[in-house]
Amino acid sequence: MNDIRFPFVNLPAMVAALILGILITGCDADRGAETVEPVAIRVATPARMNLAKRIPYLGTVHARTEVQINAQVQGTVVALPRDEGDRVRKGELLLRLDAPELEAAVQRLRSERDYLCERSATDERLLAQGVIPEDQAEAGRKACSSAEAALREVTARVARSVEHAPMNATVLRRFVDNGQHVMPGQPLLLLGDDEVEIRVEAVEEDLRRGIEVGIPVDIHSGNGTVRGRVREIAARGNMPSRTFTVKIAVEKRDDILRRNGVSLPVEFIVATAENAIAIPVNAVADREGDPHIYLVTGNVVHRQKIRTGIEDGGMVEAHFSWNGTDRVALTNLRSLRDSTVVYPLDAGEVRR
Repeated sequence: MNDIRFPFVNLPAMVAALILGILITGCDADRGAETVEPVAIRVATPARMNLAKRIPYLGTVHARTEVQINAQVQGTVVALPRDEGDRVRKGELLLRLDAPELEAAVQRLRSERDYLCERSATDERLLAQGVIPEDQAEAGRKACSSAEAALREVTARVARSVEHAPMNATVLRRFVDNGQHVMPGQPLLLLGDDEVEIRVEAVEEDLRRGIEVGIPVDIHSGNGTVRGRVREIAARGNMPSRTFTVKIAVEKRDDILRRNGVSLPVEFIVATAENAIAIPVNAVADREGDPHIYLVTGNVVHRQKIRTGIEDGGMVEAHFSWNGTDRVALTNLRSLRDSTVVYPLDAGEVRR
């Protein structure tokens, strides 16, 4: 009978390898059961608030009614009693010109009128006596009448060398000084009434975005914010800038709004949302594509699709079903997924 031979087997080595394999497998199982570290995030609680869509501009303070006084005759300024910023009442003297050529013309025409009208009176007596014909007397009448008309015209021009205030107003600008020679049509003074308006040069695109007559406007002056309203928009654009003059009616509430020409920041309010759910802008992920947020319940986040609306002062209107208690993640949004475990840190009260 042949002997059956087995290869040599090192039993102690096999036992050791088996034990080592069991230990390694056990360690791997322990590592798989370890708890995942939570993601640290800052969170904030949504708030209910009123939001407004605003279009900012820089406006300029103007008197609602401005009247420019221009020279009507040639002359030299001899009286200019009011300075810029002075108040004037209707009918008050604003300016007087010395117009010696007109005054000389008045004297000359007055003498001619007196001479021609005296001759006409003499002709009338001679006509009554039958000494001269009717046509000669008629010619005398016409000459007298023409001389009187010429005198009235020049006298009226002399009267236009004196300017009086057409209304209660403030002197906004003086274009001339005492002793200055002026020509007809030259600007002398600019007056403005007591009502104030803000004027803005708005681009056509913003008119399409909602700037229209009647909408409210916030005017930021030195003492806070003053509310105004669009009163008028120019029907024709200004070339070549292609802007339209927008006039904003406003009540004067501080000294800055009394200073004609002052520039002030304004915001046109073209849309509003009242009692809207508002969240910080940085809580919205993928806003341009698939806008969503991560709501935090306890220490777990849940991905929530939203529809955004009006943005105002770092807050944005968010349309979604909110339970009134869940908070929103503000940081580490790229590290979050649905059901991610987080360590939330309160960022404080939500404010604009």
